Amino acid sequence: MDADQTDDHADDEAEDRSDAGDALAPVGVVARLDALRREYLAKGLRYLAVSAFNVVFGQALLFGFQTVGGFEPVAANMAAVSISAVPAYLLSRYWVWNVSGKSNWLTEVAPFWGLTVLGFALSTLAVQGVSAVYDGDPPPLLVNVTNLSAFGVMWVAKFFVLDRWLFAAKAAPEEPPAWTEAAGDGDDPAGDAP
Repeated sequence: MDADQTDDHADDEAEDRSDAGDALAPVGVVARLDALRREYLAKGLRYLAVSAFNVVFGQALLFGFQTVGGFEPVAANMAAVSISAVPAYLLSRYWVWNVSGKSNWLTEVAPFWGLTVLGFALSTLAVQGVSAVYDGDPPPLLVNVTNLSAFGVMWVAKFFVLDRWLFAAKAAPEEPPAWTEAAGDGDDPAGDAP
């Protein structure tokens, strides 16, 4: 047997072992897990990018309202949260969850603002607490860290609320999930017919 035939034989044996390993794992489950990983990885990375933008934007507003605008810490927090919620909503809706068309005030905007108000309430209580510790004059950077920490508590929960309830039914899939092709649609017993 020459070297080429030996290499071909080794490749065939490796392929047979690979096929046997694949047969042990249910194809539908593996494909579904892979599709979920791909869906949430991309969506999660977009959500992270929107959040990173919003953190920088909101924190800059908060710091600017305190230092340049002369706002009290709580008023600065209220103004920064109110303004930064607008791009957060728009970027989340259009880019992260790929929802287009007209926004529904009752089913999208109001719940999104409700989550924002909840984050605002938590951050305001935290900022008030820090402000009380410093007799109403905390360092602006500490106010920023306090605000950021309070909003960080809501970050992961908000992703799942937006994904499962707020934008779930409206998002247009970018492509059919791979697991539907691998598992078949259930209508064709042979699985091969068009």
